[in-house]
Amino acid sequence: MRIHIVEEDPSLLNLLSLYLKQKGHDVYGHLIQHQCPSRSGSAQSCIENSACAEAVILNVRYPNKPSIDGLVAQTQKGCKIVKKNMAIMSPIMTEEQAMTLEKNGYSVLTKPFRLSAIDKWLNSCALRLQNRPVETCPKDV
Repeated sequence: MRIHIVEEDPSLLNLLSLYLKQKGHDVYGHLIQHQCPSRSGSAQSCIENSACAEAVILNVRYPNKPSIDGLVAQTQKGCKIVKKNMAIMSPIMTEEQAMTLEKNGYSVLTKPFRLSAIDKWLNSCALRLQNRPVETCPKDV
């Protein structure tokens, strides 16, 4: 599975990257928040023909309205990643913020976390991808 991790703590980014690579995943680690052109606002829509990853783990220090709005805007610009396969984690997330994220279709990982929780979430991501409806081309008439 291709996984993007956005984490500002280099030690935690290294730990997660190494752990997930040992599990056989292709991991792309980012130390800055806005790697996606659609998320940063420099693109009007997703420039990819298919999803750039199967899962994303995004550490948000402050899961406030602008952070949540950024994810929603990315999705509205045509991001092809399954929304539930985007996990937001924060050490100070309130219950209201977590409910807002989940209501908008995103996953929430609590911090501190156990690596087994990451494994469990990634397994659910894989199941969502397997159960995703296949888009078919219209038949010629």
